[in-house]
Parts: sequence; structure tokens; C-alpha cells
Amino acid sequence: MRLVYHIVKKFKGSTLSDNDLASAGSLGLLKAANTFNPERGTKFPTYAARCIENEILMEIRWFNKHNAKSVSLQDPIGTDSDGNELYLSDVMTYSMNVTEDEAIRDERMIIVSEESMRRAGLKERSILVLQLRYGLITGRSCTQRAISEQIGISRSYVSRIEQKALKKLRIKYEALII
Repeated sequence: MRLVYHIVKKFKGSTLSDNDLASAGSLGLLKAANTFNPERGTKFPTYAARCIENEILMEIRWFNKHNAKSVSLQDPIGTDSDGNELYLSDVMTYSMNVTEDEAIRDERMIIVSEESMRRAGLKERSILVLQLRYGLITGRSCTQRAISEQIGISRSYVSRIEQKALKKLRIKYEALII
């Protein structure tokens, strides 16, 4: 475990806490203990250090990948036709219709307004794909495969629709990040 904490020091200041890094490093140490083969000519501490580092790097990548979609509503996304600063909150609306089920789950959803998507020139199918893909209706995002099965088109066609729709939104709102 001293080796784990020694390696964790190298990653100080990363997006994860020291405890999370040490936890990932411990998993790497366990993997090293289970897979070490002395016949390969390496010493256990050298092998373990490599396994610990790999496990920590995988944990950091996973964390960054899953938190990359985080966006602030106060992020500037460009300017409107009059030259005024345009914020993400300007093109989003809040759904405040609270049913009994929603109150129980305490879900408040932020929905990109259909009106802003229509202003960007998106068609009904494109709007539906984006709403399903990013969970703008239910709060849960769907995979392209699930959307293709629901709508009755191929997964690759869903991907093309999504990419074209995002491109139109970016062009219309100059750097809109979804």
C-alpha cells in the first residue's frame, strides 16, 4: 500500500480526490498480485507500479469522460444577430409541470425548447432524436440503438440525423455545447 500512496502523489491535483486515486491504485495492486509472473524477468514492485498507474489513469479517464457533458447555464455560447452575448440559459426553458410522480422523484428537467430547435431549422424527426438522445423529455438519455428501434430506422441513420442536427444548432447558436 505504501507503493500505491507513493504513486498517488504523482497524480495530486487531478480531477479525483486522493482517496479515489488510492482506491483505484489498490485495485491495480490487486490485479498485479493476481497476474504477476516471475518468469518474465521483472520484479514485482516494477510490475505492480505499472499496474497501479494504469488503473489510476483508467479511473481518471473514466471520470473525465463521464463528467465531460457537464455544462453551466451561464456559459456564453456566442452572440445573437444584434451582437448581444448569448448564454445557454437563453435557449433553454425549465419544465415546472410537477406531477405526483415527479414530486416523489424530485426531478426538475431542463428542456431545450422545441421552439429554439425549430428556429435552427430542425425537422420533427431531428428534434425527436435529440430529445431522446440527450434525455430532454424523460431525463434519461437513450442510446442510438434504442432510438433506432423506437423510431424504426437504422442506428447509423440516427447517428447522421444527430450529427446534422447538432451542426445546425451550433451554426445557429454559434458554439452551443450539448
